[in-house]
Amino acid sequence: MVLVTPTAVWAVVRQRTPSARGTGAARGRSGTSDDRPRYVWRNMLFRNLGPALSSELIRSATTETYRLWPTYYGTLPDERLRTEVDVKAIRSTNPGYCYRCAGWTVGERKGRKLFLYAPPIGATPLAGRG
Repeated sequence: MVLVTPTAVWAVVRQRTPSARGTGAARGRSGTSDDRPRYVWRNMLFRNLGPALSSELIRSATTETYRLWPTYYGTLPDERLRTEVDVKAIRSTNPGYCYRCAGWTVGERKGRKLFLYAPPIGATPLAGRG
């Protein structure tokens, strides 16, 4: 799903992920295959090219994603909406700040990646701080 305004873009995808770690079958290596389908529902793109606060745009886009997804795809995914921030690829000294101001929470940090999660579906904390 892609949401576009004259100064911003937001894209969300639900995609199948590789085999679970430790199975030996991830990324084409040989080993015991993990046939369980695993999916991730993620915000894969957000860009703000205008004067609006990014946190406001993220809050609004998250709400619209929850509202519109079932219209196009039947039901909301079981997975929680998430995003990843590559902390070394951005200039911010506070990576993911606009997402946190929009009510998203930090899930974990793995090396260069910071994982953030949207408020649970139906939760009201989309009224953020900034």
